[in-house]
Amino acid sequence: MMLETVYPPKFRQLLEEVRKEALERGFLCDEPGDLTDEDVRWFVLVRPAGTNPSEEAGVDVSITAAESEHFDGEEGGVNFILDVVSYEGVIVGGLHPYNYTDRCWVPRADEDAVAARWALLNDAFDASAVVDSIEEFFARE
Repeated sequence: MMLETVYPPKFRQLLEEVRKEALERGFLCDEPGDLTDEDVRWFVLVRPAGTNPSEEAGVDVSITAAESEHFDGEEGGVNFILDVVSYEGVIVGGLHPYNYTDRCWVPRADEDAVAARWALLNDAFDASAVVDSIEEFFARE
């Protein structure tokens, strides 16, 4: 399937940008990882300096190719989602194009529509802004 082959390298590239930016600012951040289950999903965990992976301190940055069946039961759709969420479940940031509208899903079978939807997220993505939001979150802690 196109989602499983075409998009993971694109997800990884954006998450590598987050990782690079986070490391430059003194955060800890592992390599991007694959969390694919029902949906194709990749993530990086950004942690404050001085913490370790076993501590519940960090912010997950994930990108998902969300299939409509798993989200609201609609058949054959997809959308791309950026989530920036702390361990406690606090939403730090994110982007979900057309969420809660009748334009939320594009047909998975239409490669052009899927590529156009990806372009919305990809073109709006800014690793520096993602890390800014994480930095602000940790400053409030």
